[in-house]
Amino acid sequence: MLSLGSKKESGTLKTAEVAAAAEANRKAAEAREEAGRLPAVPVVPVDSTLPSAKLPSLSPKRLMSMEFVRAGLRASIPGGTPWSDVLQGSYWRNCSHMLRAGDILECVEDLQAWYGKLIVTRAYGHDIGVQQLEFVELDAEAPADLAVRSGFKIEDRGLTDKFCIVRLADGHTMKTGIETAALAQQEIHQTLVPQAQRRGFR
Repeated sequence: MLSLGSKKESGTLKTAEVAAAAEANRKAAEAREEAGRLPAVPVVPVDSTLPSAKLPSLSPKRLMSMEFVRAGLRASIPGGTPWSDVLQGSYWRNCSHMLRAGDILECVEDLQAWYGKLIVTRAYGHDIGVQQLEFVELDAEAPADLAVRSGFKIEDRGLTDKFCIVRLADGHTMKTGIETAALAQQEIHQTLVPQAQRRGFR
């Protein structure tokens, strides 16, 4: 049986142990708090131009020569046709069997009033869709200059005689009653110029 003095000593020891444990916990907490105030590790900026392993990459099977996946076509547009007409899918319905989505259409108006480039966006039977890639208005005097260099010129003589072709060498009217300037240009370059070259008359 413990004496009263022994009980007091035992209680004192337990109180000291509790105090020591509390002090140890306090120091540990201070150490953790001090560690939290240490300088942060510097963050190095990442170069956004470098490829990321997470970004998708194109398969080489999808990279092909254009000649295997689309066509580049040249369209001679009748003189006087506005560019707005050419932008309509219905304008191309007679050529739908020649077109595929992705084809490029290079368009030159016969009078060289404009130049344009289209991409075919839709080609399902006669349902054709096109979108403009490029459009440039050209010098309206260019056809006349070309005719002069060929040795002939085109004159618009009104509703009766319509467009006519005049030989520059002697002013002789070669042909009258042509419906459009484009047809007159065609007559000059396909018929009259070759004839003049064969005869040596320019």
